Amino acid sequence: MTTHRHTNTPRDAKWDYDAAMADRAWWIVASCLGLCSLVHLLRIGRAQLRKRRSGVSQSTDSPRGDRGDRRSSVLVRTARAVEATWNDVVFLRTLPLWLYTTTSLAEVFWTVGYMTACILLGMYPTISHGQDWANPMGHISFHQVPLIIALAGRNNIISFLTGISILQGLGPHAKHPIGSPVVTTGIIAFVGLAMVNFTSIRFIRAAAYEVFLIAHVVFVLMFLVGCYFHFEEGNYWIWAGFVVWGLDRFLSLCKIIVGNKLWLLATSQKRDTSECLVELVSEGVMRITMARPLLHWKAGQHAFLSMPSVGGGPHEQHPFSFATVPTKESRKAVFLIKAHNGVTKRLLDHLRSESQTVPMYIDGPYGVSHDVSSYDTVLLVAGGTGITHVLSYFIAVLTQAREGNVQTRHLHLVWNTRHSSHIQWIGPLLNDALVDMPTSLSVQIDLHITKSPAGSDPDAETLCGMGETKTALPGSSDSTPVDSPILRAADNEKMVVPELKIAAPMTGLSPQATAYLRWNVGRANIAQIVQEDAKAAIGPMHVTVCGPTQLSNDTRGAVRTAGAASKVFSGQQSITFNSETFGW
Repeated sequence: MTTHRHTNTPRDAKWDYDAAMADRAWWIVASCLGLCSLVHLLRIGRAQLRKRRSGVSQSTDSPRGDRGDRRSSVLVRTARAVEATWNDVVFLRTLPLWLYTTTSLAEVFWTVGYMTACILLGMYPTISHGQDWANPMGHISFHQVPLIIALAGRNNIISFLTGISILQGLGPHAKHPIGSPVVTTGIIAFVGLAMVNFTSIRFIRAAAYEVFLIAHVVFVLMFLVGCYFHFEEGNYWIWAGFVVWGLDRFLSLCKIIVGNKLWLLATSQKRDTSECLVELVSEGVMRITMARPLLHWKAGQHAFLSMPSVGGGPHEQHPFSFATVPTKESRKAVFLIKAHNGVTKRLLDHLRSESQTVPMYIDGPYGVSHDVSSYDTVLLVAGGTGITHVLSYFIAVLTQAREGNVQTRHLHLVWNTRHSSHIQWIGPLLNDALVDMPTSLSVQIDLHITKSPAGSDPDAETLCGMGETKTALPGSSDSTPVDSPILRAADNEKMVVPELKIAAPMTGLSPQATAYLRWNVGRANIAQIVQEDAKAAIGPMHVTVCGPTQLSNDTRGAVRTAGAASKVFSGQQSITFNSETFGW
């Protein structure tokens, strides 16, 4: 015998009709996510196919710059040009929405399309049956709660399936006499949702991250509780949201326990669960190294660190990007952190020396990792501490190259940084990564000193002209001699020829790692770099950038110009682009 929740009354029929509209919205969302998942799987398959072909292509020993690939059929070049046009319009063109972040048209299309679908489904009962619009819109709003919580969670299965991360939402409704419980709870839910959006504004998050974190949790709970009592017939959506949130917290707890081996707290080895080495590598910048044998992560991912000894409760976790990837030789996770206000400033003040062990706990990994090793040419662009993110990809390609599992022929790292001494941030990591390099991979590192040596930066003058040995290492540029990095002046920048000094100890670089490094004065000419690498590529090219907004926009514009559909149709290889922005 089946028990129905509603009797067959006009009100119940109306309620069921409104609920059916919400179910249709879920079908639309599921269809879109299914399509995105299919595209993601096809991209993964395409990358694996390129890798399988790498052995054949590398056996031909085709030099970089060989344009024989330009004789591809018209059909192939047309398909590539169409793909380039799609990437240009959807992913490379942006709207300057400074309030949150630079928004691509793909995000705009998704947001507008999703909101339009929800509004039309919510208004359809009003248009077709003359019903009031409040309750149908309420159903549409309530049905989104589990989806929003799922998208906002750290363990995001939607990002895993689609390779993207989306967070959208709509607001609740109210239609009852003022002062009634329905209106009161609706106002509570509305205020909670409004405050969630207000405290998420970019400059508020940057100025007071801890306040934002606590306020975000409080106002989300305020919204959910208000919704639960506002519309009891639909509160099963709220229960579903709490279940999704609880599952996300449970998975994060499991990661914390396993990653930090917390079961050792009850043994004599409890120090092994939290000890981390914190080094002050330059003014305001710290390098954190932690050994976590059970932690598995990939390039481009991040983790949340909590530091009980420097203040703050267990809830105070901050996201930081991995600067390394696990290898057979080492499973040490490294992070580069620049001190701002809050816990990072307290950590800096907590240090009593340039190197000190500090107990920390890690929660991760999180985020989507892109397989860049399937591209012929990989260009990684960074500004300041954005080097942390791209360095993990750089090391990942080098690691896979030694294993013979890459399609990449040319790996190019470009880093804009204020002082030449900043190379010490990543010096030890480059020393470990740039060993036993295969001759099939060309590696180039361009360090651009944005604070000219003609100014107040004396270090830039002491880090140039390190010897005169002319023997090139395998995989390095033929024009880059061992122990002799090149100092070049950027456009319109005065060239300064410093006194020759042996500066390897100051940089922290080994002679072998130094051979891959070129020193440049002034900011990198991103447009020229992208164009040169694109012309030399004999296969698909990938560009990743992480740094200030202006650097990201400049790189995006350079990729648009270099990867224009007309050039791809003429035979130039296609270029894919990825821009990473950190923060909340």
